[in-house]
Amino acid sequence: MSREIARWLIAVGAAIGTIGIVVIGMAMAYLQRNDGQFNIGLILTIAGAVATLLGTIAYRRAAEPVSGPPVGSSRLH
Repeated sequence: MSREIARWLIAVGAAIGTIGIVVIGMAMAYLQRNDGQFNIGLILTIAGAVATLLGTIAYRRAAEPVSGPPVGSSRLH
C-alpha cells in the first residue's frame, strides 16, 4: 500500500470516528435514547478507529528506507 493511500486512510478514518462520536451524542441527547442513531454512531466510530489504525500501520510499513551501509556490512576495510 502506498504512503498516500495510508495518509488518506488516517485522515478519513479520524474524521469518520469523530462524526460517529457526535452522532452518538445526538442520540443520547433525546429524552429517550434513539437506538437507530446510536447504532449508526457506534458503527461509524468503530469503522473510523479501524481505518485510522490500519492507515497508521500501513504508513509505518511503507516508510522510506534509511540510507546507509547494508546491515551486517563492516565499514572498516
